[in-house]
Amino acid sequence: MMNNFDIKFFENFSSDEKLYEFKLPIVRLDEILSDLPNINDKINKSILKTFYKTYDEYIDCIDKKKHHYKVNDLAGNIINNNRVVIDVIIFSSDDFEKIKENVVEFSVGEFYNLLPSTIDVFGIQMKPVTFMNREKLTEVFKQNITEEMTTSVITNITGYSFDKKFNDFYIWSKK
Repeated sequence: MMNNFDIKFFENFSSDEKLYEFKLPIVRLDEILSDLPNINDKINKSILKTFYKTYDEYIDCIDKKKHHYKVNDLAGNIINNNRVVIDVIIFSSDDFEKIKENVVEFSVGEFYNLLPSTIDVFGIQMKPVTFMNREKLTEVFKQNITEEMTTSVITNITGYSFDKKFNDFYIWSKK
């Protein structure tokens, strides 16, 4: 029986719903950051120094695995003490591509977890896993998980705001 599926007809979608919207289930940051290479602290600090118009001494690495920094932004001096502290996450383009691959792998795994173990078609019991091609499914996810979507996943998981791509680095911040 297929009574577990919620079928929605095209004309029943509200204007704020998107047919192509991608929603990841609850995922932890560690899951999408797995297998990232070690950060190059010198390069990251150089990028952050230029981006925030500050000095090396005002940038501290908090967590190398999560690419997390604290930046004292001299240009954003609001309280006249010459320091505005910003939490920052920075990823190189290579790191970002690896995160995208991790999101694809996580999505494929979730897809398989959501499949019913068997389906009944006119009394014929079938196991969907036996006739699905994992490589082709992975390719479909690779084509559909875009840079924008990956950026959105990182934003949702971290709670940081995406600032922009700067010199082949992706920067998020929380002020």
